Amino acid sequence: MDGIFMQIKSYDIALDIDFKNDSYTGKETIELVNDGEPVILNSNGINIQEIRVNGKKNSFGVGEAEDDIALQGVYSGDLRIDISFSNKVSESLMGFYVAKTQDGKKMLTTQFESTGARMAFPCFDHPAMKAEFRVSMTVDNNLECISNMPVESKKRSGRKITYVFMKTPKMSTYLLYFGVGEFESIEDNYKGTKIILTALKGKLNTTTFPIEVAKKSLDLFSNYFGINYALPKMHLIAVPEFAAGAMENWGAITFREIRILCPESVGEATKRSIAEVIAHEITHQWFGNLVTMKWWNDLWLNESFATFMSIKVIDHFYPSWDRFGVMLLSRTKAALKGDSLESSHPIDVDVRDPESVAQIFDEISYGKGGSVLRMIEAYVGEDNFRKGISKFLKDHSYGNAEGQELWRSLEEVSSLPVSKIMSSWIRKKGYPVVYARRSGDRIILKQEQFLLTGKTTNEIWPIPLTVLREDLQESLMMDSPEIEIDADKFIKLNYRETGFYRVFYEGDLLRNILSRSAELDSYDIFGLLDDLYAFLISGKLKLSDFLESIRNFHERREMVVILSLVAVYRSLYRLIPSRDDIITQARGYLNSVIQWIDSTNISSDHNYKVIRGEVYTLLAELDDSFAGKLSSRFPTIFEEDPNIRDAIAVAFARTGNSLDMLLSSMEKATSDEDRLAFVKAMGYLRGEKNAENVFKLIDEGRIKKQDFIFYFLSLSMNPSTRDIAVSSFPGILERINRVFAKSGRASSIIYRTAPILALTNEVRITDLLRKIKTPSNEIGVNKALETFMVYKTFVSSVNA
Repeated sequence: MDGIFMQIKSYDIALDIDFKNDSYTGKETIELVNDGEPVILNSNGINIQEIRVNGKKNSFGVGEAEDDIALQGVYSGDLRIDISFSNKVSESLMGFYVAKTQDGKKMLTTQFESTGARMAFPCFDHPAMKAEFRVSMTVDNNLECISNMPVESKKRSGRKITYVFMKTPKMSTYLLYFGVGEFESIEDNYKGTKIILTALKGKLNTTTFPIEVAKKSLDLFSNYFGINYALPKMHLIAVPEFAAGAMENWGAITFREIRILCPESVGEATKRSIAEVIAHEITHQWFGNLVTMKWWNDLWLNESFATFMSIKVIDHFYPSWDRFGVMLLSRTKAALKGDSLESSHPIDVDVRDPESVAQIFDEISYGKGGSVLRMIEAYVGEDNFRKGISKFLKDHSYGNAEGQELWRSLEEVSSLPVSKIMSSWIRKKGYPVVYARRSGDRIILKQEQFLLTGKTTNEIWPIPLTVLREDLQESLMMDSPEIEIDADKFIKLNYRETGFYRVFYEGDLLRNILSRSAELDSYDIFGLLDDLYAFLISGKLKLSDFLESIRNFHERREMVVILSLVAVYRSLYRLIPSRDDIITQARGYLNSVIQWIDSTNISSDHNYKVIRGEVYTLLAELDDSFAGKLSSRFPTIFEEDPNIRDAIAVAFARTGNSLDMLLSSMEKATSDEDRLAFVKAMGYLRGEKNAENVFKLIDEGRIKKQDFIFYFLSLSMNPSTRDIAVSSFPGILERINRVFAKSGRASSIIYRTAPILALTNEVRITDLLRKIKTPSNEIGVNKALETFMVYKTFVSSVNA
């Protein structure tokens, strides 16, 4: 929809819900102003019984798309549309759906982004068609209802109770929320705003840590943006089955249980993830909810900004956690990999079909977008960045805006050419590699596009270069194919990895940097390591030279460096598991880290708890002796450090090969973190019979709908079970398409698993990908096929 020809004023939605039978009836009134254009609503799978326009019955029909409802007649001016409808609650994790626990409890909840609202009630399901919403829900007396706003009134009638909610501010349909169940809550208050942490009764297994993070986030953002939080309350709702990690419904934020409930016994990585996800979703209450994108092509701005700002919150309140380092390890690293494919997409992608929107909730929208914002903040300065964001939000509150309007705000306050720079970075896919070589007393810098295939293009980016010298850091703009800089006291480019580009140092420059690596910041080591790995995979570097180079970093003890090395060794093992030189070097390094942690007084530090868990898990995969010793702790796993329970479960699966024991422990677990550890470990069980039994558990609902993907990821990544993963792939995709309909999850899983699986059975996997390719998964399929060819070339070269 290129233009908006009508103004939606309000929705009045009344639902009468049959909780037992997962169905409901609805009556709604939509008030709007039209200028004579066709009136087309969105409705997917809903039984519409009657539509009246200004009191007169309307003979409606199906529009051009199957979920379009076209009203008969031409209407101008004020309209009132009354609709009666009925519907079943969705069995997928989209729309108005049922979410169940493993012990038989359930709630009804919603997931409307991007096109789920039309599955729940007829509406104008477009982000720019904002309206006020008044919601009421009639349910059994024992049930409670939650929506975006506080309850205005309750009215009992026999065995039923009707909850009427206050009217919302103007907002998009994808932010509306309905929740029904038997709940329990913890409440707190931030400057008059109620903060309510809610879960199903008996499932609120948490400390108050999530509420503390929410209060800190509200405080920081209110001050940072110069705008107070707009609603009188904020629910944080734990949902037992949920397709995403969380969803920013205005005033009623939903989360996977593992992303919001924080029990006393929780791993440090999970705790920091809880904090980051809460901060991310609360960022959206301003950036996304208060001001919303006009269309889905600017989805990246919502997600990348929330990604970047959530890191700021955690870094401010928990600086020792090094969240910007973790952002490099997770978001930036994944984005640099994904965007080095010809099948990548621009940040600002052309979205014509809203059904394809879900595919772009990916490493480009979150990771590249967040990394580019970090680069722009470094370019304009932190204070100018904050002022520009605040101006943008104030100028467009309760409305819609485009990314270019944000760039103009940043440009106005900084007097720098932000629009020009951002246009290049967000509208072109890919990114540059800068080649650096010494020539006398000068260093020649040349840029070209970096692609893992080894190809390149003539594309040129305006790169805000940062140069680290012995006595200073300097900044300059590289907006031409080649420039020269002074070689005097030069150490490296891309200081602290603030830029989204790679650097290839030729000859003596690389040797000099490696020899001085002890002087470098941990973020700089991350950049060197990640760049070297990319050059290895793309054929620019020999494996022997790579392994020799990274040994220079083995003595570094910062979390970012250790976890970078763990990731590199894990990736190499999965690609070429038969290489003894890789396994021997990895084992030696991992054992040295364990000895260091055990011999020093740092084992209680947050970061080193995270390191311990990652190192133990990889060593349990690579070292049978270590796995045997670790698996002996399985009988007391719930008494062990929560940070190493994943490793213990993997070690037990590899050595004990007992599904019964893993299942028994999973069913005893009281937290999603622990349950998920056992599900992931099941992917290390050998034998097709074990796999058949795990799939039965999935189909019976004994493993949560949202969690079976993690089983398949383990099955695919583990070299000893990869044959089973290949044969299971069609069935997994069918389950994903059924459970995660309209979520883009199939595209993501195809990209993550198919390239590895194709190394085991090229013909079967590549033929399957070409057969199943559709508009809803084509991004994942194309990236998977290209990544496989990159891996195939690399594996062939190192095994030659």
